[in-house]
Amino acid sequence: MIVKTVTPEMWSAVKRRLIAFALRYGDRRLTKLGLQAMQRLESEDLDSSVDGDANAVVAVAFHDNKLVGVGAAIEYGKSACLLAVHPETRGQGIGSALLQSMIRSCGRLSCTVALDNPASISVCFGAGMVAVGISRGPTGKPTIRFIHRSMIQEELQTNEKERGEAWHSPSSVY
Repeated sequence: MIVKTVTPEMWSAVKRRLIAFALRYGDRRLTKLGLQAMQRLESEDLDSSVDGDANAVVAVAFHDNKLVGVGAAIEYGKSACLLAVHPETRGQGIGSALLQSMIRSCGRLSCTVALDNPASISVCFGAGMVAVGISRGPTGKPTIRFIHRSMIQEELQTNEKERGEAWHSPSSVY
């Protein structure tokens, strides 16, 4: 298996094909908002030459020169994070490899997964992500929020600012 990130120069040539792949093999689990964000994605959004990290990333996986997976993260996954893997190649680590490639390109990544999607939850854990919260997703389902381990400190600081002070467990006070 070969995993590559799509360069800004390649995006316009492969955009339609990758979106069609995601629609076909996303098993109706990809949100409408996520697919729309991928459709709005422009070549300059994939450019990491400005500060070293791309605001958006698209990764593709090939096996025997056949496209077997696509992943996209927009605004480090905050606007959209989606994965689609061809059914014949699921369970082979392709989803986790795509996520890891996106993490390397973006430097950080967050995503949400519906609680009734154990395969995607497993992919996130397999890519080194950590579950940090649960909420209702866009379809009303319970949804788990994942972040990459590299973002844990940033997440804790954000939560402290939102609450006004850090919560301390009884054991940390004594």
